[in-house]
Amino acid sequence: TDTGYVYTISLHWVMTQFSPATNNIVPTNFRERSFALAVVVYALIVFSSFVSGLTNAVNELRRINLGRVREESLIQQFMNSKSISQSLSSDIKSFFRNSYEARKSRVREKDIP
Repeated sequence: TDTGYVYTISLHWVMTQFSPATNNIVPTNFRERSFALAVVVYALIVFSSFVSGLTNAVNELRRINLGRVREESLIQQFMNSKSISQSLSSDIKSFFRNSYEARKSRVREKDIP
């Protein structure tokens, strides 16, 4: 059998294990089936780890932005309840967003033990 052909079939089979592609290459004996099962389990573990890492990163970003989002929501509620104009509302939101990080990073006396 041609080595290039066998390599191409092997590559095709591996790629179909990691993607929703069609696969007309099937295991024909116990060793091949065992190897196929091992590859699928490995792919499941790798994919699960990737999804877990992505989920953790998103949750960390949410946690980091939680304070800013809460304050911005309170400001928005206040402006809505007081019928503040759109123009002034926009200016206030812009000021809040620009100054939030500066206020957050400032060290206050009460923060020092």
